Amino acid sequence: MKKISRFAALFVFVALFAVPLPASAACPVGYTPDLNNSANCIPNSPTYGAGPQIVPNTSSQSGGVNETYLRLYYDLVLTVVNSYLVPILIAISFIVFLWGVFNYFIYGASDETKRKEGRQFVLWGIIGLVIIFSTWTLVNIVKGTLFPTTVQNTAPTPPRL
Repeated sequence: MKKISRFAALFVFVALFAVPLPASAACPVGYTPDLNNSANCIPNSPTYGAGPQIVPNTSSQSGGVNETYLRLYYDLVLTVVNSYLVPILIAISFIVFLWGVFNYFIYGASDETKRKEGRQFVLWGIIGLVIIFSTWTLVNIVKGTLFPTTVQNTAPTPPRL
């Protein structure tokens, strides 16, 4: 039970950083709010033409959430989950599985209680892998449903000799 509560605490801690912050959706990246007119954003370092360029602050004009900022958080969360979190969890689960096989079936092969304990260790390692892969699959299904990629329905150009 203690291990489950530690895992739950770690999961909640990671989830806290995965929630988008709506207060940061004021101006695009590289722009700051205009102090004279809150409906506009000005670039941090104007490099185009003479004088600062004014960009409309879409989040305050529309009264809703600007989707471009949600897309940034969405991409960040998916990158963290798909590139870092899932491979680390798969590695940990696989190491637990191998540890159970080695420690209880090879090293403690002569002891019946060790083998029984090893079966539970291996079983939980396999259950962990199944949960991780199913979660990874669900995340990618949600990704494809909410933000589908544009796929061209044309065949690739064949190679020429």
